[in-house]
Amino acid sequence: MIRQPIIAVLGHVDHGKTTLLDKIRGTAVQAKEAGGITQQIGATEIPINTIKQICGKTITGKNLTIPGLLFIDTPGHEAFTTLRERGGSIADMAVLVIDVNAGVQPQTRESIRILKTFKVPFIIALNKIDNINAWRKQETLSYAESEKKQSNNAKENLQMRVYEIMEQLADRGFDADMYTQIEDYTKTIALVPTSGISGEGISEILMLLSGLSQKYLTNKLEINTNSEGKGSILEIKEEKGLGLTIDVILYDGTLSVGDTLIIAGEKKATKTKIKALLKPAPLTELRQTKKYEHAQSVSAAAGIKIMAPNLDNIISGMPFISGAENEEKAIKELEQEIQNLLVEKEEKGIILRAESIGSLEALVKLLKENKIPVKKAGVGTVNKTDVILAAGVKEKDNALGVVFAFNETANYHAKELSEKLGVKIFQANIIYHLIEEYELWKTRKLNEEKTAVFSKITRPARIKIVSGCIFRQCNPCIVGVEIMEGILKNNSEIINEEGKILGNVKGMQNEGEKIVEAKAGEEIAISLTRAKAGKDVCEEEILYTNINENEYKILMKNKQHLRGDELNVLEKIKEIKQKTNRIWGL
Repeated sequence: MIRQPIIAVLGHVDHGKTTLLDKIRGTAVQAKEAGGITQQIGATEIPINTIKQICGKTITGKNLTIPGLLFIDTPGHEAFTTLRERGGSIADMAVLVIDVNAGVQPQTRESIRILKTFKVPFIIALNKIDNINAWRKQETLSYAESEKKQSNNAKENLQMRVYEIMEQLADRGFDADMYTQIEDYTKTIALVPTSGISGEGISEILMLLSGLSQKYLTNKLEINTNSEGKGSILEIKEEKGLGLTIDVILYDGTLSVGDTLIIAGEKKATKTKIKALLKPAPLTELRQTKKYEHAQSVSAAAGIKIMAPNLDNIISGMPFISGAENEEKAIKELEQEIQNLLVEKEEKGIILRAESIGSLEALVKLLKENKIPVKKAGVGTVNKTDVILAAGVKEKDNALGVVFAFNETANYHAKELSEKLGVKIFQANIIYHLIEEYELWKTRKLNEEKTAVFSKITRPARIKIVSGCIFRQCNPCIVGVEIMEGILKNNSEIINEEGKILGNVKGMQNEGEKIVEAKAGEEIAISLTRAKAGKDVCEEEILYTNINENEYKILMKNKQHLRGDELNVLEKIKEIKQKTNRIWGL
């Protein structure tokens, strides 16, 4: 049996996700004589007959065998990542909504990253074409029909915006083009101009989702209605007269009243019995309805409300299995799946909290892509234990001893302790904002550490006295030098290649200007206390800064802050020191 594909809708705030989805739903309601739509918990099911009526000529001649489309009814990337199956999102395809006038925005980039992470194919709705200059709204659901009635000015204005968005997408590694110009949909993302107000482009959206799902996703859509039910928790609700209930999306198999329901948990799985399966009455507003119809069984794909005991510790986004033949095996599999995600093996890494298991999974994947290790991940509010763990990491690596809270907060005790222990808590509701804020903080922190460490110790440097540039022989000796490698700081002690101390750099000048340090490649004049030209130093001689053993160990501990040439000099200084002390620096 082929189930209907599950379609997620994503996009930047105010780009018209909800308006477009509501227009699709409303249009389907108007076409109810062709089969209507089924309002479900968290989803809207549109049968294929209704799709065919809406698409009209657009879909003529196409043999569609899928039963319809199931739109996730809570648009946004948070919902998308909440609805997950093992290793990815339960969404089979997605519609990425972009305001054609605003282009790619922060949450658009976020959505693209998530789609790439979960490898979900998608098309793009270039929404709000009714706001294009000179565009005249048409009473049609077809973009192609509407375009025929537009002025050249309107078409050119739209085309300019389309090209700009294509360029923005190309910068992010995506090849996109107008749906009419694509030969291979596996390589190029389809752009469909739409309007959530007038409905223009809806027929093309439905046609592409239906056709592409049937062509490329048939194997994924095959289900056995007699097999165990698999799905994801969408929301936990306290319903008047019903008690605590869960809204779920079923993506495989069948749910039946009386089945044992096993739900994964952060610490252990919950085992319960399905007392009732509830569906909103047909064509009711599912977010507000209090009228439900009882069902004995429901097959995928579907959104459904479940009544069952023992739901107190359920977390949104958690996967479930219903009617498993081997319940103990199913429990172990679910627990192992969650533990693999929640507990990382990194000794040093950030502590991560998110509002759902799906968001957590998306974050862990994106953090790994950005080479940010995770020590421990969990769902829910940041607590004292998280801060204590981060403080332990901070002792080993200051930059990793932090807490990330995605769509979550820190409780009072955690905040108080974080201030006391100096543990930074990053909070954001857009993943890449979290990562960008952390990277900026990390760079600033490392620079502060570098300044603090290096302001008090000698920097490694190799210098050469320039021929013909001995300006004064002694008291102090003034010579011209070239910085061969490293950084020479004022007041540094100088040694020769035998390790003999020659004196301190009392002053430094570059073209008559006093300076406090000089880098490789610069030629400057320095004054050396105690040294005498001709006796202690001579032209073309190579000299080094004198690094003591304690300074050497500090520099090696912070070698990530050193330049490559400084590391080279440090190694040479170590060789010089070991001529008289074999264990120096070890």
